[in-house]
Amino acid sequence: MKSTNGRMNPTILQAALVGLKHQQSHIEANIAEVEAMLRAGGVSSHTLTLREVGRIGKPLLMPKTTPTTTPTKRTMSAAGKAAIRAAVRRRWAAFHAGKAHAPTSKTAHAPKTQPKPKRAPTVAQLEAMRQNARKARKAAAKARRLRVVPLRKAS
Repeated sequence: MKSTNGRMNPTILQAALVGLKHQQSHIEANIAEVEAMLRAGGVSSHTLTLREVGRIGKPLLMPKTTPTTTPTKRTMSAAGKAAIRAAVRRRWAAFHAGKAHAPTSKTAHAPKTQPKPKRAPTVAQLEAMRQNARKARKAAAKARRLRVVPLRKAS
């Protein structure tokens, strides 16, 4: 927005001022509308502080009167509960119809199958494992040689 000589361009400043005044008029109209809604709802138009507003999620303004009727809890008739139980039993029976009687204990399991025997490593694999072990031993020995031992203070 600055011109080459370091000063602000007056035409840009005038355009910015016109835009800001336009936004200000919209904001003032919105404020008036909200205040009118507050007055119509029976809530005081007292400006709330942040402490009064509380944490996010709480209702900002509480109505002066609380509703006298509370919603009733929905209940199910005994016949409805019996119908649901019967349907669950039918589904369970249909699901388990082809299966043998399952054990009820959690510890009883089907007999385990024997695991497959492990394949023996090839000669090349054995040689690679030996070389890796040699490298690891060399690296450990080198680390032990290079380890710095702290000197004891003379007392």
